[in-house]
Order: sequence, then C-alpha cells, then structure tokens
Amino acid sequence: MPTDKYQKLIALGGFLLLTINLGAWSIADSYSGNLIHSFNARNQAMGNSGVYDNYGAASILTNPANLSMLPGTAGLQVNAIFTSNDETRSFPLYNSFDTFIDDATYSSNLNLYDDYGFAGYGKYQVEFLTAGLGLHYLPLYDFCANYDEEIRNINNSDNDGYPEMIALNRISNKGRLNSLGGTLSCGMDLPEGMEAHVGCTFSMLKGTVDRKTSIRWTEWAINQSIEATATGSTAGTNVLPDSSFTYNTDLSGTQIKIGTDLKVNSRLGLGIAYTPKTKVDLDATYHVLYKPFGNDGYASAVDVTHSYKDTYTLPSRLRFGFNYQPRNIMRTSFNAELEYVSWKECSEMYEDAWDMHVGVEHKIENRVPLRLGFQSVTDWLTTPDFRQVNADFSPSFNTIKVITPSITAGSSVAILKNLSLDLGLSFGWREYETLDLFRDSYYYNSNIPTPVLNAVWDITTSVSHLAPTDRDWTNPDKVRESFVNIASSLTWNW
Repeated sequence: MPTDKYQKLIALGGFLLLTINLGAWSIADSYSGNLIHSFNARNQAMGNSGVYDNYGAASILTNPANLSMLPGTAGLQVNAIFTSNDETRSFPLYNSFDTFIDDATYSSNLNLYDDYGFAGYGKYQVEFLTAGLGLHYLPLYDFCANYDEEIRNINNSDNDGYPEMIALNRISNKGRLNSLGGTLSCGMDLPEGMEAHVGCTFSMLKGTVDRKTSIRWTEWAINQSIEATATGSTAGTNVLPDSSFTYNTDLSGTQIKIGTDLKVNSRLGLGIAYTPKTKVDLDATYHVLYKPFGNDGYASAVDVTHSYKDTYTLPSRLRFGFNYQPRNIMRTSFNAELEYVSWKECSEMYEDAWDMHVGVEHKIENRVPLRLGFQSVTDWLTTPDFRQVNADFSPSFNTIKVITPSITAGSSVAILKNLSLDLGLSFGWREYETLDLFRDSYYYNSNIPTPVLNAVWDITTSVSHLAPTDRDWTNPDKVRESFVNIASSLTWNW
C-alpha cells in the first residue's frame, strides 16, 4: 500500500508534470509554451521575418512601427494557421554483449491544430507627418498538445499477433494565451527620401489552459487482476490503480512592445523591435486521482485537489534587422534579422539565446511572388526527475537546450484589386534526448500483488529478468519531431 510519502510524490508528480511542461503542439515543449512568431502568411513564408515590413496589418505584431508604413489609408487582415506535429519516441536496444543495436520506436503521434486571428489599421497623413492606429486579436502562445502511448506486456508476437495491451497513457492539453491590443505609430518624412517611424503596442493577455494526464488499465488487464485475486480481502476485485492529473489554469496580464523603422532610401530599410519581460498572473487548480477504476474502497486511494496562484514569465525579446531591395528585373526583397531572447529572466537554469530569421521574395514577371526563407529558434525543455527526490519530496530538474531549424516557402494571388490571398508553408524539425514521460515502475510496483503482476505481464520464473524497470540518463528516450505550418492570410488595403 502506498505510504504517506508515496502519496505526496504522486500528487507532486502530477502537479509538476503539468506545470513544468506547458506543452504546445509538442508535449515535451519548454515552459514558455509555443510562441506564434508571425500570423502574416507572407512573413512566415520568408522565415518569419518582418521587423521592417509594409505589406499587411498583422506585421504590426512583429514591429509596431510598421503600422505607419503600411499602404493606403486603411487595411484589414484575417489570418489562419494550421500546424501538424509528428513525434516519435524510441529507446536504445542492446544485445547480450551490451552493444548498441538500434533505436526502437515505441510511440508515434501525429496531431493537427489550428489558430485564427485578425488585425486592422487606419492612417492619416498631414504633409510630412503620418499617424496610424491599429487593432488586433491574435493567439500569442498556443498550449494545445496530445499524446497517446500503448503499454504492452512481454508476451511474444508469435502467430502474427501483438502482445496484449495492458494500459493506455494519454496526455491532452488545450488552451491559448490570446492578445487583444492596440497600436499607435507615427512617421516622419526626412530629407533625401528618408523616413523615420516609431510605434508602440499595448496588449491585454488572457487565456485558459486545460491539461489532463491519465493512465488507464485496459479491460483485459482488469480481468487478469480480478482472476488473480482469489483470496484475501481483495478477492475477485480489480487492484490495478488508474491515475489522472487534471490541471486548469487562467492566465491574465498585459504586454508592451515598442519599435522603430528607418527607411534609408527606396532600397534599404532598418528595423528594431523590443518586448520587455512580461509577467502573467496564473490562477490554477489541479486534481490528482489515484485508485482502481470502480473500486471506491481501495485503501491506498489518493484524491487531492489544490488551488494556488503564481506568475508565468515571458522572456524579453530584442529583434533587429534590415530589408534590402536590389535593383533587378525580378523586384527582389531580402530580409535578414536576429532576435536576442533573455531566457535567464525565466529561470537561472536557462541560457540566453539568439534566433535567426532570413527570407527572400522574387516577383516572377513582376506579378507572381515566390518566397523562400529559413529560421532557427531556441527553446528550453525542462523536466522533473523523480529518481532524485529531495527531502521535501521535490525532484531535481533537467534542462535541455533544443534548437529548431525551419525552411519556409509561399506565394500570393490577387483576388480583387485590393484583396489578396497569401499562403505560407513552414517545415521544422528537431531531435533531443529526454527521460520517459511515464515511468515503467508504475506498471510493475510492490503495491500490486505479485500474482496480479505476473498475470498481467505474462511473467513466469524463466522470464522474470524481463520485468520492466525505469530507464535513466544512461539510456534515455530519443525524440524526433517535425512541424508543418500552413498559414493563410486575406489582406484588404484601401
């Protein structure tokens, strides 16, 4: 039966697994979730660049100063992003001589997510001065992620059959941190065809995040448990403990972004944008449940509900770069940008990082744009390690620096004179090592009677050495992920 310490570890484990890994698209993503770098399909097709940009209203989210450079006197942009995440997890296989053979994939998940938003603006020009006002409502961070993992026993696969599935692990996260805000920008004409623009965006951040992690034994395993408990007080009952960790969060706060643009001439423009560190209020409630399904009298049951308040920190970001339009027959536009992310503001376990965004646009026959780009962004993956528990039952933490490169492409088509449809495609990938999301000792522990364990795992004396054990950093999981983003934007300019 679980001791008081064990119960505390169960409750703390569920809580930390849900609060530390604020999964977004990818279950194992970093604490900061998944930042949507750009909603503008043109910007995404050009490596999510656009710190100096005068194409669509959503570019004001990259740099507020872009607003007073946008064409016409008013504009509106409606955007949608569809994201596919393909994740495979594997563990190393060794032969009897401890020689590495290959990585064996034990879990594969493919999920699709969608995000929507809009941005609009209006401008007014008097002689050499231009003033603009913008409004936007867009998701800033996405927390949606899903993961399924089948647990099977050690039975062989003779007769073209799989070993019996004894449990199903599942993680289901949903939620977004949305940004509703306004932008004010001013521009001034300077001598020699130069222009200077400054802008500021004030946003109200609000969102809800719901997460659930569960372990459910299958009907086959439950029947084995009932048949194996033939004596004692548990005779003819299920003693296999299911688990569920449910975590609900409300997020609210404000954010400011400032920026400036300098148009040197008709060929060259420079842009800088800065977002200070942002603290978002977090109001959370979590519920931990540990007991066999339908067995309300299970003596070792854990049922814990707790509420608390905390702060969710977004790191400051400084982005700068340029736009160059050389004189050629294809009306080329080239963007190159760097962004400095102060990750140490979130945790001393992190290190600050540089992200890179590069993109180019060629207009074939001066009409059909062909856009290509590349970006490289850094995230930090933080996971608790319950194999090293402190005196206060808190685990040690492991941090992993993960770099995600992406290649991008896209184009545009004119629907009406002032209406266009832009499409952007991004493909990113990454690979890293981490600990198992669900420890094997959960399914083979001393709290479950030995006859039940042997029946569920199909273990006999001759194969007892195959009983599952936890893996540590000597043979961690290898995770391979790929991301496909498709962005579309409808842009009106008057």
